[in-house]
Amino acid sequence: MEDALRSRVATVWPAIGFTGTVPSKIIPVIVPLSRLGAEQGMSTSSVFIGYFVDEADVWLPSRPLIVKIGRSDLLRRELASGEDWPTSLLDGTQGAFAVPFHVYEAETDTVLVAPFSGYNILEKSRERHRWSLEIRDIWSILHDGEADNSKDQIESDLFRVIHELYGTMQIVHTRGRKHCEREQFVYEDEYRWYMRGLDDPSSTNCRFSDELFGVGSETSMFGETWVNPRIVLEAIKKREFTGAVGAVHGDLHPKNVVLDRRGQVRVIDFGWATSRGHIVRDFVLMEINLRAMTSRSQVPLDQILAASRVLNENDFQSNADLNMVIEKDARLQLVRDAIRKPLQENGYVDNWLDEYLIPLFIVSYGLIKHLDRARCQQALLGLVLTTANAVFQGIAS
Repeated sequence: MEDALRSRVATVWPAIGFTGTVPSKIIPVIVPLSRLGAEQGMSTSSVFIGYFVDEADVWLPSRPLIVKIGRSDLLRRELASGEDWPTSLLDGTQGAFAVPFHVYEAETDTVLVAPFSGYNILEKSRERHRWSLEIRDIWSILHDGEADNSKDQIESDLFRVIHELYGTMQIVHTRGRKHCEREQFVYEDEYRWYMRGLDDPSSTNCRFSDELFGVGSETSMFGETWVNPRIVLEAIKKREFTGAVGAVHGDLHPKNVVLDRRGQVRVIDFGWATSRGHIVRDFVLMEINLRAMTSRSQVPLDQILAASRVLNENDFQSNADLNMVIEKDARLQLVRDAIRKPLQENGYVDNWLDEYLIPLFIVSYGLIKHLDRARCQQALLGLVLTTANAVFQGIAS
């Protein structure tokens, strides 16, 4: 084990920290979990969960750890992002965040270590040096629950998890204040990562967009004519807006929100985190994942398009026609109750077009890079097209 990591191991190993003595031989136990270790995430890193034990098997294990193996530049950026977070506030979050604390270069790979704060993930096994690790992400709830046809239970579980998630995130979003600060942003700066090269004609994603939607001002899909999303992006990318600012995770989606064996929410993967960013970033990505990236694949097209048109804040409140659509769609109800409600209650949005609808468009449009990973590609395309139309009409009025 690297000497620098050995010197810091006591900070994640309470038993060793108490004695002040680091065992002569430490054994890392690393196991795959869900996508963790199975397939690479969109950042190209492989993710595992593990812990340290001493060879003599005298001490209780270290706290559980998220272990990422991947590109050095990306993992070091994630470490810097985690170190930049308001760690003084994390004591009030009941250990919800696995914040990176060390990166080291192994023989052939770069390894990042991010400890959880508690032991709720671990349970003693009969095998020497072995402890059972019980943790799952929201993605597994969606996938496994759908296989069991327990759809009502899925949505109930998701509501509890996401409600708890945003209750915890409020502490870092507002930096412990009653009300968040506001700051001026430019879309092409604040949402650069989420554009994923769509405004660069030489990028693969931009060329893919041209193949999907053409290069004209309009595009045809699903038997309708729409404004071309690329035209809309060009129209708004240099636009300035004022929005709520705070500490932002930046990559909240179903594979980065996990549950321990007691069902408590934990957040991993700080590659896009920042101590000062547009708070809405932490809402739109989760909404898009629930509405499109993880949407059930066998849904009629007319239902998909009807759901994609439920966009504005008042669509969830006073529009009788759209209320009928929402009542038939458990995912839209989840978006309304678990995402849009705390967004409004916490006062994160003053101008719906500038502060939520345009970010919703940018992030969903950028995700066409991963269209092949969307469980319902029509749902993602429908959301991109309807948000593009709504944004285009909004900036024109």
